[in-house]
Amino acid sequence: MFGTDVSDLAVASNNTTIYATDRARDKLYRSTNAGVTWSTVTVIENWSNIKIDAEHVAVAPDDPNFIAVSGNSTYVFVSDDAGANWDSLGDVNSTTGIDSIRDISLSAATGGNHFVAVAGEDGGVAEVSYYEIGAVGAVWTEASAKTGFA
Repeated sequence: MFGTDVSDLAVASNNTTIYATDRARDKLYRSTNAGVTWSTVTVIENWSNIKIDAEHVAVAPDDPNFIAVSGNSTYVFVSDDAGANWDSLGDVNSTTGIDSIRDISLSAATGGNHFVAVAGEDGGVAEVSYYEIGAVGAVWTEASAKTGFA
């Protein structure tokens, strides 16, 4: 991983699994020994003609193999097997208006499902949206549009 321009880091709760993105090279790296060695994780390429440009990464606090990735598009992808296989959560912009993702986060499982949240912008206005992974009929939902959010 030397010579890499790291865009984002995510450290698993076991303190030995670390993920790093390199947007310029469209790479996702993983270490399982606290950063001593690194391997390249398979990144989605041209999923339905969407280039992910891995920029943001998050790891679930209860599972070092459950990760989410987003890039300069408004699509989010998740993997429950450390990046061997990926599922698309679709385009955040299609239901919330977020036109630029700035950060991503994953929750621990609640009721068997994880939540992924993204912070971004909608026409220059800050916005947070979430998605319940595994829920029937799940869609991106604006959290910042709810009462009590500033």
